[in-house]
Amino acid sequence: MKKLPAYTLLEITVAMLLSAICIAICYSAFSLAGWYYSELGKKREIIANLQQLDELLGRDFKNASEIHSNKTSLQLHTDSGIVSYNFADKAIIRDHFGIRKDSLTIALDSVTFFFEGKRLENEDLKLTDEIHLTGKTGGKAFEITRQKHYSATNLLTHATD
Repeated sequence: MKKLPAYTLLEITVAMLLSAICIAICYSAFSLAGWYYSELGKKREIIANLQQLDELLGRDFKNASEIHSNKTSLQLHTDSGIVSYNFADKAIIRDHFGIRKDSLTIALDSVTFFFEGKRLENEDLKLTDEIHLTGKTGGKAFEITRQKHYSATNLLTHATD
């Protein structure tokens, strides 16, 4: 009988063992990279929401002729209409002239309104010139502050209404 050149059973077993180890290492590396990418996406979404809130509040405060607030909402009166913000536990909802609503998933620890340096605490709508938003996201604290400087004309017009 003629002997054929081939691998032994031991050689095939060692090759399979080495390939299984390589596959396990590649799978672990791929899983870790996928998890890291997922976490990075979550952080990017949080940062994008904070930047969008800061930008929208800044623009709305700048364009507003009057700003009114109560415990959980903010109304900014502009020449084109009213922009309102409702501050819920885990989201901020912005209503832009009753036409478009934006929701930002940001959990806030506190929302504080001020007028001329005095904290506003009533349920009624009050004239407001400053807002402080504080919260934690991703284990890091943040604070957003916006301020409106009223002219004497704005204040006299409001006083006569």
